[in-house]
Amino acid sequence: MLVTNVRDRVFLISGTDFSQRRRAYENIKKRIVTGSCSEPDKLNVYPKEAEINSLAEKLFTVPLSRCRIVFFKDFSNLASGISKFIHENLNKILKDNYLIFETEKDQYQLQKDKKIFSNTLFKFILNNASLYKVASSRQSSPMEELIYALRKRDLTLSLTAADKLLSQGAKDKVIGPQIIGILSSQIAYSRDQVNKEKYLEYLWQADRAIKEKGLSAKLAIEILLVKLLQ
Repeated sequence: MLVTNVRDRVFLISGTDFSQRRRAYENIKKRIVTGSCSEPDKLNVYPKEAEINSLAEKLFTVPLSRCRIVFFKDFSNLASGISKFIHENLNKILKDNYLIFETEKDQYQLQKDKKIFSNTLFKFILNNASLYKVASSRQSSPMEELIYALRKRDLTLSLTAADKLLSQGAKDKVIGPQIIGILSSQIAYSRDQVNKEKYLEYLWQADRAIKEKGLSAKLAIEILLVKLLQ
């Protein structure tokens, strides 16, 4: 049971627009900076580089200013061991630290991400943090979202975008080949010569499965994306 008001100490920034995420971060800092925490220490955590013992030492060291803002960029990339450690020690961590978790994913993508709900810390953040939702400067189309996700090689985002495309009421046999065409273009420019031939074979199999074997485009594309991005 947390002894402190979580929403005053834990924050979640989500959305695709970088400049608006920066603005949200500055607004949170203004909210944090008060009389007893006028000049907080700052710690940036990059999940793919984070190491549990080093992070633990920093979080448990009392900051000179008596408070610290800890910023987790792309928080869903935290290793399971680190996220478990943070969740299990949250009471102790929040005594001297304010935690800001950032992600490029929007709320729809987070809600659809099975990784979020299978991780105790991520699920806790989504349900309990003060939420700052960032709206894109313009509404991206599902096709734009798919292209973005493919460039990032993000399987979860790619599956989400493909699901949107194939749920718009258009004929699967039209949208499916369009997605395969996008993937073909990306693979054609890939420098991964080792896997290129294998990936092209996956594309051909998916195309044949839709056009000749009658497999639903949704299922064929899901199988294809898993093969390409896992």
